[in-house]
Amino acid sequence: MSLKAPQNNLFVQVESEYNDEYTTKDGKKIYLTTDQFTSDDELDNSNYKPTMIRRHYGTVVGLPIKLTEDIKIIQIDPGLPAPGAYLPNEQVDKMNKYVDSWACLNSFVYQWKTCADFEMEVEEGDKVYFHHNTITEDNEVGEVEGKKTFRLEYQNAICVVRTKKAIAAPSGREVSWEEIIPIAGHILVEPLWQDGVEDLGNGIKGIVTKSGIISELHEKPEPLRGNIVFAGKPMKGEDQELFPGDKIIYLPHSDYNVEIEGKTYYVMKYWEIIAKFD
Repeated sequence: MSLKAPQNNLFVQVESEYNDEYTTKDGKKIYLTTDQFTSDDELDNSNYKPTMIRRHYGTVVGLPIKLTEDIKIIQIDPGLPAPGAYLPNEQVDKMNKYVDSWACLNSFVYQWKTCADFEMEVEEGDKVYFHHNTITEDNEVGEVEGKKTFRLEYQNAICVVRTKKAIAAPSGREVSWEEIIPIAGHILVEPLWQDGVEDLGNGIKGIVTKSGIISELHEKPEPLRGNIVFAGKPMKGEDQELFPGDKIIYLPHSDYNVEIEGKTYYVMKYWEIIAKFD
C-alpha cells in the first residue's frame, strides 16, 4: 500500500515502540519488559533514560506530499553590516514611539532556511533512523496493515539505510551491501581522541610507548572535535564542504549519541560544524 504523508512529514512503521534492551552508562545491559516502561518524572536514575529506549528506527511507508517553506529550520546570519536585511532608517525612526511594545520587533526582516531547502532523498521502503522523540502518542496515526504507524517530521530524520546491488567482475555474481545516507542536513561523526591514543580493549583507551608500556589512560575524547564518517548534503544552493574523513570542530551541545546499524555516532547538523582542520 502506498501512502501520502502530510507536507514536511514521513510515515514510518516500527516493529516495536521500544528497544528490547538498554545499555547503561556503566556498561550494564538491562533487558526490558513492559513493566519497566515509565516516564522520566517517575524515575530518578541517571543510568536509565526511558526516552532513550524508544525505538529510533523504522520503515518508510509514506512520503511527504512536498517539502515547503512553512517549517523554519535555521535563521540566515546576514553578518554585520547587513545591507538590505533591515528596514530603512526613516521607517525605524517612525517606530521609536513603539519601542516598549511588541511592534518594535517588526523593525527587522529575518530570512530563514526552511524545509523546502532540503533535498528530498527518502524512498518508500527505506530503513530510516530518527530522533527518539518521534515514537510518541502525539505522532501515532494508527495501524496500517497491522503495524503501528507514526508521523515523522522530515527535519528529524537522521539517515536512511538502503540496500545497494551491483554485479561483481569478473565472476558476474550479484553482490549487495547496506549504504548509510544522512538526510535533512545531518552528519554522522565519530569522536576524535588525542593523537596516539589506542583502543586497549574492554572500553579502555590509552597511549602505549614503543616498549609496550601504557604511559597514559584516557577516558574522554577531545571536546567538540570529531571525524566525519558519513556526510549528508547541504541545503539547496550551498556548496558541499564536508566529506567523510574530515576532522571537524563543532558547536557546544550540538551532538548527541545515536546507535546506527550497531555503531554509535555523534549526530549533528551540517550548520553546527564551524571548522575543519588537519
